[in-house]
Amino acid sequence: MVRLLALPGVFLVVTFLSSASSGGFSFSVYLGMLIVAYTALYFSMSSVGAEGKSILNLYQAPVATKDFVVGKAMPPIVYGSIFGVAFYAITALVSPGAQVPLFLILSIGIAVEMSLVGLLLGIRFPNFSESPRANFVSQTAGLIALPVAAAVGGVSLSPVLVAALFKLGYSDLVAASGMSIALIGVMSYLFYRLSLRQADRLLSQIPI
Repeated sequence: MVRLLALPGVFLVVTFLSSASSGGFSFSVYLGMLIVAYTALYFSMSSVGAEGKSILNLYQAPVATKDFVVGKAMPPIVYGSIFGVAFYAITALVSPGAQVPLFLILSIGIAVEMSLVGLLLGIRFPNFSESPRANFVSQTAGLIALPVAAAVGGVSLSPVLVAALFKLGYSDLVAASGMSIALIGVMSYLFYRLSLRQADRLLSQIPI
């Protein structure tokens, strides 16, 4: 978990150094979005299983399902968003561009979306075993996490990716970003509702 949380910081430093020497951020702008998504996804997936045996405390002092979902989703959302803001703030300083604020907003949206995707998987396939190198989700979750996240993120960011692929103008990129933000909102709400439903099942019975 510690190594996972340190990954964005390492990536930020490496990207900054390489970009400073090459004179621009170009492709790294998209890599920044990828790292935000990866960090939020796996941090969120691990948040439920990381409870270990202490998950039983929830059955002794029950919490509302909504509070459980929001409480588990907020740390990865905040952590991913902080990295996104830091990354694109540095991008704006090193290689200013009108598109940077758009990517900053999108990175925060992706942090929210991927956190909810990861949370659903973490609630559905938790691993509460407490060993020195415990995996916090089952192997099933590990296998399907990337394909699911890639599909969801791909759909959400498809307007921006199309605009970038065909090198459309700035006004088109703004419109594409608006469409992506709307899609992110829809996907986030969908996975939030699914997480609520799955959390209700988890909290209704003691895990074996």
